[in-house]
Amino acid sequence: MLYLLAGQYKRISNRTVQTIVKTEFLNMSDDKDKKSKYHTHSLRHTGASLLYNEKDINIFILKRILGHECLEATQIYTHISDKKLKYIMENCTISSIIEQSERRT
Repeated sequence: MLYLLAGQYKRISNRTVQTIVKTEFLNMSDDKDKKSKYHTHSLRHTGASLLYNEKDINIFILKRILGHECLEATQIYTHISDKKLKYIMENCTISSIIEQSERRT
């Protein structure tokens, strides 16, 4: 990650990113209990879950975004929302797949 420091873009460490995020979280809320719950990992997890569930980002693309070596590590972030699961159950039947296939030919 690059960060503007003294008029120049410099590479910063993971620890510096954590410190910046933690500081911003602390500035956002007056509730001390909420402040201790937020971490860079929480933000990463939430962002990945939102991309997967709300924006239908392919799990293989998400794997690259997160920089994971194996797909199993990415699957941790991909909890399927109830809304998406309901849609899949209602719309992805064998008959609907066959219909779509027949329309293409």
